[in-house]
Parts: sequence; C-alpha cells; structure tokens
Amino acid sequence: MTRRPGTAVALVLCALLVGACTERFEQIPAQGEISGHPVATTVDDPIAQYYLERDQRGRARDPALDRRLAAAFARVSNGVPTRGELAWLSRELSTDLATLYLIERLGEVPEHAGLQEVFESHLARVRVMAAGGSGELRACVQALDLPVVWFAPGWFYESNPETGADFHRQRALFERLGIEHRLVPVVENGTIETNAAIIADELRALDPERDRVMLVSASKGGPEVAHAIGHLLRPEETRPVAAWINVGGPLRGSPLADWATSWPIAWLAPLYFAYVEERDPGDSVASLTTARSSARLAREEIPEHVLIINFVGVPLSGHISKASEFGYARMRPLGPNDGLTPVIDKLAHGGGAIVQVGLDHYYRDPDLDLKTVALALTVVTELGDQLPPPCRGGIDS
Repeated sequence: MTRRPGTAVALVLCALLVGACTERFEQIPAQGEISGHPVATTVDDPIAQYYLERDQRGRARDPALDRRLAAAFARVSNGVPTRGELAWLSRELSTDLATLYLIERLGEVPEHAGLQEVFESHLARVRVMAAGGSGELRACVQALDLPVVWFAPGWFYESNPETGADFHRQRALFERLGIEHRLVPVVENGTIETNAAIIADELRALDPERDRVMLVSASKGGPEVAHAIGHLLRPEETRPVAAWINVGGPLRGSPLADWATSWPIAWLAPLYFAYVEERDPGDSVASLTTARSSARLAREEIPEHVLIINFVGVPLSGHISKASEFGYARMRPLGPNDGLTPVIDKLAHGGGAIVQVGLDHYYRDPDLDLKTVALALTVVTELGDQLPPPCRGGIDS
C-alpha cells in the first residue's frame, strides 16, 4: 500500500515554496471603462483607480496625479509598450496602472482594434441567435464553411481536466452544434519540443490539396503549435492550416518556470509535486523556461497564409482567481500578467489580439460558449468569407 504523506509534510512544503513569495497589495474599489471595456473590480493603488475613473462625469481631475502620469508615460515609447517598459511602469506606479495602460495601447493598434470590433459584432450577433434558442445557432454553424477544428490542449489536460485544458466545454458545445473537431493526442506532461513533434506529424498526414484545419491552442499548447508550424514543418506542409487561435499561450515561456528550475526551488518543487500534487512534472517545466522558449522563438517563423488570432486574457489584480494568485503575485514586478506569463508575451508571434479584460490564465468566463461561437464566426470573416444568411441574427453584416 502506498502511504500518503502527512498533512504536516504537505504544509511545510507549501510554506517553503510559497510562504514568503505572496505579495500583498491594496484592494481599492474602482469602476470605469478602458478602451471600450467596462471594468468593475478592485485595483492595487489609488493612481490606478484615478486613471480608470478620471474621465467620468463629476470626477474632479487631480493635477498632481496628471503630472505624475504624464511624466511616467513620457518615458515609454509610442505604440505598444515593451515588456521592460511595462515592468518599469509597474514598479514606478502600479501593476494595475501598467495593465490599464497596456489595454489602451493595444486598443490603438489598427489591426487589434479592427479584429476586436469584428469579434464584438459577431458576439452581439450570437447573443441574438442564442436568445432565439439553440436551433438558430445550430443552423448558423451548419451553414458555415468552417475548417476542421483541432484543439491542442494544455498541461495535464487528462489528469486535471478541471482547468479546462482539455477543451471539454468547447468540445461539448461543438458536438451539440455539429462542428467537426478533434483533440490532438499530445503527451499531457510532454515537453514543448515533444508535443510540437506530435502536432507536426499529425499535420503532415493531411492532404494539402483537400484538408483545411483551424488550430486552437490553450496555454502550453500555444508554444507547441508555434514550434510545429513555425519550425518543424516546411511551409508547404502547413498549407492545410488556415488559422491558429492562441488562447493564453506563454510563447516566451514563463518566469515561474525559471523560478521552479532555480536553486533551491529546483530541489523542493519535485517534492511538492510528489507529495501535494501527486504527479511528476518531469522535463516539461524546463521546456517552459524563458531562455529555452526564447531560443525556440528565434527559430520560428509562422507562414504568412496562417491567420493568427490571439485571444488575450488581461486581468487586473481584483480579477485574479485563487488558482492564479500565487503566480500573479510573484510576477507583478514584471508587469501585467495572467498568473502564468506576462500578457505582452502572449503576442510574441504577431497576429491580431482580441482582448478579454478580467480573465486570468484559466479563462473562466460565463459567456465562454457564446464567445467560442463568435470566434468561429470571426475566423470565417477574417479568412475572407461572407456570413451565410442563417448567421446574421437580425444584425446587419
């Protein structure tokens, strides 16, 4: 009989790993709108609250805070700020302020703004159809010329499906709506390189003249897809890939993996996984380190014919779930992050961004089913196809 460790051992390991690493920050109620996204949560500093609420009717402007913001932003380059600039803003002002600033700057990029507008219009259309019953949605989807959807799952998708890494909710929805799909059979705890090779082999088996697929990756599946289609496959072998939807992929790795593979955590982490999580992380954590991920990224080039859509969760501190709070707190000095990776790193391969304010790395959203269908419609129109009449839902196209 296998003997489980005592509670004391588990508690000691947890304390050694996380006890001194959880940053405490303020929780100040704040409500407003940022780049068209309504926000009602708590933030970590009065300056973040002010930035979110400063243009509201009846809110008096604070010249001192305005000068402080202007001085800080003057040190940041035009356009989307870099990871280093976001880290500096986080240290100089606050992480939530840096997050709000990033959301604004992303919204000013024409490619992102245009894609966001398309997605939001399709989401409104889907809401109208859903209000009329599932029959309308099914009729819409069945009229679409969608590529076959391939789901590239996340870490421990078989043994820990509660995270949603196995796309069970989306697959059940697609089953009901009659959307052709499959789950790519990667190794649930394989390295990024191992799983990228599996994805590449699966794609090589397709007929480039007849087959058409849309890859949808979650979390660690993101860098695995990127390495498969951007490095392991020849461009002509990627012809069946029409689109790739990257959901929260740590494309430049995770600073948490760097921490977990450094001394003394590298010695404690396997004990934690064995005694508390009851699983072996193996070499998959090392494959997520930022150095190894950056080296892979430098070798990757996604073919131009592949439509890239980044579905980007961007949480403020008040949005962080229990599952993400340790990682989020540890990475706060690095700037806006989702609990596993800096937000800006999820855009490393370019493509358009659909920003989802309030979602951390686990993307727990009550509207996820509706947004999944809206994403499908977005892919169709971004590939240059017209929506069929059953998909117009009483809203002009």
